[in-house]
Amino acid sequence: MSADTWLATALDQAADPAATGPGGLPLWEVRLAEAGRACGPE
Repeated sequence: MSADTWLATALDQAADPAATGPGGLPLWEVRLAEAGRACGPE
């Protein structure tokens, strides 16, 4: 997923803080964790 697409998706989900992902975590937290893994260590 491109950074622009990821950001747009994250912003959409941030607008709906009640949206939850796997394990009941807020989707914005799930996406943030995914982005961290995708970027890897610098």
